[in-house]
Amino acid sequence: MQIKINCPCAFSETGKRANNEDCIFPDKGQATEFSKFFVVCDGMGGYEGGEIASNVVCKSFASFLSGNKKFNADVFQNALNYAYDELDKQGDKDVIDKKTGTTLTFLYLYEQGALMAHIGDSRIYHLRKNGSQMEILYKSEDHSFVNELLKAGMITPQEAETHPKKNIITRAIQPHQEKRNKAEIRETKDVKAGDYFFLCTDGVLESINDEKLTAILSAGKSLEEKTNAIVRECRNNSRDNFSAYLVAVEDARLTNEDNTVSGTFQKKTVRKPPFLRYFFYSSAIVSCICVLAYFLLLPPRTDEKEIKKPEIKTDPIEIPERGLPQNRKEDEALSIEPISPVINNITPASVNDRRVPRDSSERTPPVITKPASPEETIDATHKPTETSEPVQEPNAVIEPSGQEKGNTKESNDVVRDATEDTIR
Repeated sequence: MQIKINCPCAFSETGKRANNEDCIFPDKGQATEFSKFFVVCDGMGGYEGGEIASNVVCKSFASFLSGNKKFNADVFQNALNYAYDELDKQGDKDVIDKKTGTTLTFLYLYEQGALMAHIGDSRIYHLRKNGSQMEILYKSEDHSFVNELLKAGMITPQEAETHPKKNIITRAIQPHQEKRNKAEIRETKDVKAGDYFFLCTDGVLESINDEKLTAILSAGKSLEEKTNAIVRECRNNSRDNFSAYLVAVEDARLTNEDNTVSGTFQKKTVRKPPFLRYFFYSSAIVSCICVLAYFLLLPPRTDEKEIKKPEIKTDPIEIPERGLPQNRKEDEALSIEPISPVINNITPASVNDRRVPRDSSERTPPVITKPASPEETIDATHKPTETSEPVQEPNAVIEPSGQEKGNTKESNDVVRDATEDTIR
């Protein structure tokens, strides 16, 4: 951030006191529009003691920060420690005692915005115009006894202005402190054109409150005229020394490292070298062409869901019964005709004579004659047999006797067992 200011205005007067214990930096009339930091101190500790303390602190900040190009909160803390050390040296020389000290208000404008710090009851304001009226963006809280009562709700703001102990402070820069008081620091990047920073001692606050200050700064007058209006109020009403710095921001802009723009200046754009621009443009065009070519030349993609596997038709396999051949022709060729007493020329008598014993070890395979063909069967029915038995007609049924029935049953069992062994 780059902040440009108008030539600051300052004043530091004795008021109704015998001597002026206030000190400012830069001195009155020495600040310019190129000044970066401002210091206002209010000394305390009796005749000449407070004047020395405020003067030492102002000069310490000036000497420490003048040679530093970079600034941040750590640099400010180092400058404050340096001021404490210089004040301790004055205490070693018995120039001042431990009760001597000073307040501090500090402003630094740099590339990160504004840093404001204070110790004691000296005050710093950050104001901005809102429409036709000036509003207070930030006001430091006094390190004083009265302000502690005010924050605790024990007194009202009106009572605080006339309280008999309002000059008692709770924090100050003093020599040889066991625990050095720390400054209350505020950093902000919210700096815009038309903003005001006002640093003052408590002598100014005796005559100027917040309403009067905003009214004076809202008037359409020059910075010097506004400063003179504040001085007139202090001369008429202040009993203490009164000193102040009024800093007006003319323009404020953010650098290229920042993301937003404030003030009247716009962010400058950094133009890249021509060859880099050409390289980036050509790379982008080539990339687009490659992507287009890829999608145009890519063969159409078939969805996996649409791909159907060829169906293979297979005839169902007939599972044959156990112990039977699979081929029907073989089944028909090997089919066994029903067993009867007269089939295969086996008579009950012959079967009875060739009875196979039940014991498997003694059993011999039965002899099964080949079934006759239909022609042979027909010839056999028409030719006379050589036996003395009468010839039976093809469709005739022989009625066996009781003994023959028993023999037939036994022969059927034998033939059945032989058939089962043959099939196995």
